[in-house]
Amino acid sequence: MSQPHRLTDHVKVLHKVAIIVEEKVLLLKRHASAHSRPNQWDLPGGNAEWPEGVATELLEHLHRADVVREIQEETGIVVDPTRILQPVFFDTFFQNQTQMYTVAVGWYVQLDQVVPVTLSREHSESAWVDLATAATYDFGFGGGPDGFLVQIIQQAFAQRKES
Repeated sequence: MSQPHRLTDHVKVLHKVAIIVEEKVLLLKRHASAHSRPNQWDLPGGNAEWPEGVATELLEHLHRADVVREIQEETGIVVDPTRILQPVFFDTFFQNQTQMYTVAVGWYVQLDQVVPVTLSREHSESAWVDLATAATYDFGFGGGPDGFLVQIIQQAFAQRKES
């Protein structure tokens, strides 16, 4: 039987979203009591869940509904699902200790203006920062030049410049 937040007993999809307004990205600081990466910075997102009660028009794009749910749960920000287009990042990794295969997908959402952030219990702080400043934040294993969170942020800013 599958665990919550897993697609199967040994596979999960992890969505992370770079929400950008003008030249700033939204970062969230994980709560001190978080079981993974406590007190480290993160992007909104989380593990995919089997969809329940999804609007008929979103059935073809269940990933959008899942990403919208994660953004709203963690930030209180309501995002139009049509603003979530193609991923800006895709990678996989295997955690030997837990025997878990993770598919990590990074998304980019452009907002027209800064909106208030209502933090979930999973987070203790939020910050809107520019690309250079984001590189100075402690993302734990997701940080550094090769970290997947840093790559998502960089790719989102690159896509923003292209559009």
